[in-house]
Amino acid sequence: MDQKRPFIFLNVAHFLDHYFMLIFPTAVLAIHREWGRGYGDTLWLGTAAFVSLGLSTLPAGWLGDRWRRSSMMVIFFIGLGLSGITAGLATGPVSLTAALAAIGVFAGIYHPVAIAAVVRLAHGSGRAIALNGVFGNMGFAGAAIVTGLLTVEFGWRWAFIVPGVVSILL
Repeated sequence: MDQKRPFIFLNVAHFLDHYFMLIFPTAVLAIHREWGRGYGDTLWLGTAAFVSLGLSTLPAGWLGDRWRRSSMMVIFFIGLGLSGITAGLATGPVSLTAALAAIGVFAGIYHPVAIAAVVRLAHGSGRAIALNGVFGNMGFAGAAIVTGLLTVEFGWRWAFIVPGVVSILL
């Protein structure tokens, strides 16, 4: 089997992992105004994503060691996508916080599961591992730019929905 295809998906997944985690910190600039809440009062809702990301890595790593990593990555893409769409459809702080927590849970799959796969496929290649890292960092950079553009042009909800659909399609 050609090893380029799994690398492409693992690299794109790394991009999406970091991208999804930084949609909210940009979109919150529009959300707090639309909901008539203070910026700080709205910004703290994102804490749920980061706490659930951290907590979900342990069970994700355990499952990744005992189950097929490729199956875990399918769950990553679909779960992240559905969570993003759900965040875009949120009607208030409680539903948005729950959706952000779900984003964190599914994003928590990436590092313990996919990094192990990258290392295995790379056979110790520093270049392959570095390229994967570039994709993750581009996710950080892309989130602010694309979220800002989508929010300005279509509204903050689409900043979650569009990448959610893309993740599911991948």
